[in-house]
Amino acid sequence: MKKEIFAIVIHGKKWFDKVNGNTYHSSNIKVIYNDKSVKEFYNPFQYGYDDHYIYTSFQLLEKEKILNLNNKIHWRYCRDNNIVLSYSCAENCRKKDL
Repeated sequence: MKKEIFAIVIHGKKWFDKVNGNTYHSSNIKVIYNDKSVKEFYNPFQYGYDDHYIYTSFQLLEKEKILNLNNKIHWRYCRDNNIVLSYSCAENCRKKDL
């Protein structure tokens, strides 16, 4: 029997490359199951600005076969499956912090 997901918590970090004018991010992802067990994932340094860290985090969870989004957007998938979604992002981090 597959465990049911209770919540997904994403904490992103962003760095702006002033020389080239690009924004990069990384994120730590926690998947919390109904039985209170937790799986953690790290989404490494990659290009993307605004809320792109959320999208790449969900892509990682789909790649790891934690989720099957079936072409749904992340918030709709969570809503339809009664999953609590929480995310935050630290802005203006140093490159080495990512």
